Amino acid sequence: MRLSSIEKTDHVRYGREPVSDYWSAIWRLVPYLDSLGWTEVDDLPFAAELVCDIFWVTHAELRADLKKARGSF
Repeated sequence: MRLSSIEKTDHVRYGREPVSDYWSAIWRLVPYLDSLGWTEVDDLPFAAELVCDIFWVTHAELRADLKKARGSF
């Protein structure tokens, strides 16, 4: 039996790298929140709350980091 490597161009799931840490989650979250028209005074959407839960950060910490990331775009 011949083993071959997986061709990563044949499926859409390989189109981008997975989120592997907090900052990559932030970089993916900022454009998503911008597309929603979210501002820093609005309640956090579910996706942002999920990032808080996964990486054990408070809402205030996430808001501050989102603000920093938005400023660097």
